[in-house]
Amino acid sequence: MATSRKLSLPVKILIGMALGIVVGIAYNKFSPSQEIMRELLGVRLFDLGGTLFLNMFRMIVVPVVLVSMMRGVTAMNNPALLGRVGLKTVIIFAVTTVLSSVMGIAASFAIGIGKGCSIALPEDSGVKLEGTISSFSDTLASLVPSNLFTSLVDANMLQIIFIAVAFGIALAKIQDKVPKIMALLEEIDALNVKVVEMILCVAPYGVFCLLANTFSNFGAAVLLPLGKYIICFLLVLAVLLFVVYPILILCLARLSPVTFYKKFAPVMLLAFSTSSSNATLPSNIGAVTDLLGVDRSISTFILSLGATINMNGTAIMQGCAAVLIAQLYGIDLTLGQITQIILMCLLASVGTAGMPGAGVIMLGLVLQSVGLPLGAIGLVLGVDRIVDMFRTVGNITGDAVTALVVGASEKALDREIYARPQ
Repeated sequence: MATSRKLSLPVKILIGMALGIVVGIAYNKFSPSQEIMRELLGVRLFDLGGTLFLNMFRMIVVPVVLVSMMRGVTAMNNPALLGRVGLKTVIIFAVTTVLSSVMGIAASFAIGIGKGCSIALPEDSGVKLEGTISSFSDTLASLVPSNLFTSLVDANMLQIIFIAVAFGIALAKIQDKVPKIMALLEEIDALNVKVVEMILCVAPYGVFCLLANTFSNFGAAVLLPLGKYIICFLLVLAVLLFVVYPILILCLARLSPVTFYKKFAPVMLLAFSTSSSNATLPSNIGAVTDLLGVDRSISTFILSLGATINMNGTAIMQGCAAVLIAQLYGIDLTLGQITQIILMCLLASVGTAGMPGAGVIMLGLVLQSVGLPLGAIGLVLGVDRIVDMFRTVGNITGDAVTALVVGASEKALDREIYARPQ
């Protein structure tokens, strides 16, 4: 007897997203005229479900940021990373991440992705339209916490990053003396991954409530900015994949980009289906080593590091999302705030775990850095599964390109293997 085939989580999330949009628009158009009935039957229910789902993500933000960034900084301060290979790798990672963020922000402003719909700021957001968003100097002044535990309890992301960087550097210097702490961090990181996976199990219902709540309040008008957000992200990602990366391969490695994409396409498809840099890592190492000819020691080092600290696709998403949310709430971002967003995208890439949904968790860091309401994550969370699949492709491809460029510069790349047909 044939067994019924279960729907995968991405399909369930897409179904929840579609149903949320349909139900929300229908409720906005045909809801009961009586205010009490309207509140009981729909809006309160949608709002409660969405709030519970967002609170699950808020719950895990601090441990994910703290532990992932500490491990990332510790890896970056490994003595093996301080040599030529490590320096070249970190420079390429940083430059491509910043470039990705700048392209995402610039394209978002050019398209005006948040135009066409206006949303009132939440009463408890702490943000007003005039003069209350922290300046860059104020942000720097408040960067160093006076009380470690207060920063953790208040979920002050900038201070948590400072704590993670400070402790990460210290751990890197004495990691041989504290193997139990290093092992504990690895175990907590694995625990965080499992908690996020559990949260994602209820994502179809959370996404349904978030989108139903949004569209029940604002109707079909929200479709325009969300659609422009997805299109803008995909356009910038296409430029990254098929313009920036090929230029790096052609100019720095003196290799054919066409050959690279022919051989690397299966790994890109795997990244698209899993939405996880970590899950794709073994296949990535195998392809870069066996098909592209990079020495295994270099490919393993760079790709493992890249799965932790190099998130070009995520940087594009965070830049686009920040501009989208600012424009929807009618907040004009200054040049200083845009600079902060770019810096936070770079820092967030270090702390973003290579697992599904991690990028949108780190978006809270970017939003908080310029005073945008954290609850606005719900606006992009509903469509994040679509974006997540594509941005993971950008992330892992950037890692492979970096391994290729560094391997070529170190004469640790077999060009005969690279040119050999599959």
